[in-house]
This record gives sequence, C-alpha cells and structure tokens, in this order.
Amino acid sequence: MGVGVGMGLTPILQEDIDKIKPVDLVVGICAKDVETTIVHTMNVVGMGIQQYFSQVESLVVISDGFSKDRTRELARMFTLPSYHQKNRHRGHGWRGEGGRRPHNT
Repeated sequence: MGVGVGMGLTPILQEDIDKIKPVDLVVGICAKDVETTIVHTMNVVGMGIQQYFSQVESLVVISDGFSKDRTRELARMFTLPSYHQKNRHRGHGWRGEGGRRPHNT
C-alpha cells in the first residue's frame, strides 16, 4: 500500500506519491495563478538546491491550486538535475492566503 492510502487522496495523486523515491530534502511551492513569477521562483529554488544541497537527494513539489493562468504549463517546463525530483500537484489553494484555509465564523 502507498503512503497516502486512506487519506482521501485521488488515485492519480496516490500514483504520483508512490513513484517518489526516498529523499533528504523536500521543497514545496504553493503557486496559484502566478504565471508572472513562477519561472523565477523555480529558478531560485533550483539554484539554491544546486548551491547548498547539491550532494543530497531532493524533491520539489509544486502545487498549482487549480490555477487558471499558465502557472501549470510553466511549471511543467521546469527541470532539475537527474538526482533531484519534481512533482506537480493540482491541489486546493487560496490566493494570497499562504495556503491557509479560510476560518469559519
């Protein structure tokens, strides 16, 4: 059984999770409707991994929060050296909320 079984994950997401190899470093990027900055952000993350963590196995997870712009398309173009991994996820996101869920009042 995979790591997220029983957590309500979609079959596609579960399949993606099952493909991930063990890593030493995980970087998460929440990226809803940020086509103007996502390439720069991914480049900075990639350069930081190369500069400071080049000897460790790493994973970059990009969650596009069901973006309506070109964020997802641009994220697909991002590549890392072969010993690093990338995973894209179409998840829920709240623009400007830093990934926080709105509070019920």
